[in-house]
Amino acid sequence: MENSTMKTGNPIANEEDFQKVANKVSTITIIGNVALSLLKLFAGIVAHSNAMISDAIHSASDVFSTFVVIIGIRLASKNRTKNIPMDMNA
Repeated sequence: MENSTMKTGNPIANEEDFQKVANKVSTITIIGNVALSLLKLFAGIVAHSNAMISDAIHSASDVFSTFVVIIGIRLASKNRTKNIPMDMNA
């Protein structure tokens, strides 16, 4: 299976593709966790279940974690500093 680096010969294209896919997955994850959290909260209120309400809060915290992932992907995709050697053993 070919990746975009093999098709274009440009490693930057591969990084851009990765960032697009990662952002798309993160967006879908956020939407899913918000929906899941709201459903759990509703079910917990209706059933008077503190455990379900607690789980809704836990699902909502996963949304925060996904935002951290998005920030990490953006920071990792920035240009590397030219002065840092790639081989740490050299």
